[in-house]
Amino acid sequence: MNRGELSIIACIFTIPHNIHYFFAFLLNSKNIVKMSGIPLWTNLMMFSAGVFAIGIMLPLFVTSFRLIRKKMTGKKWKSLQEFAYIFYAMVFVQVIMVYISKPSSLVRNINLAFYCLVFISYTFFKVKIIMEKKFAAKKASLAAK
Repeated sequence: MNRGELSIIACIFTIPHNIHYFFAFLLNSKNIVKMSGIPLWTNLMMFSAGVFAIGIMLPLFVTSFRLIRKKMTGKKWKSLQEFAYIFYAMVFVQVIMVYISKPSSLVRNINLAFYCLVFISYTFFKVKIIMEKKFAAKKASLAAK
């Protein structure tokens, strides 16, 4: 199975989750309006991050199909796929908001620290790789002159 097929399967499983929580939020909006402070903030952040993530996920989902991908230039497809990193960041925001909204406990704090460690480590190494590629390309262009 390749990455495109895995992305399609992941989206198929994610869409019902999104629909469920979208309507749960709407049906619970009367209670959310009465909230204040951290509970209100976490609910609004989870909802906003979810809507934003769905907006990014759907074009990525559609372009995962070979038929659609073949109609795009490689540069355009790659440019669109870079939005996946924003999608992952929105998922991270949602996970953090879920844990922040829970009462503090050792298990909650360990889980929160674990998710932060994983996301921050991945982000650090991804940025490092991008910077190294840019530095190597700049170095090669200067050497060619």
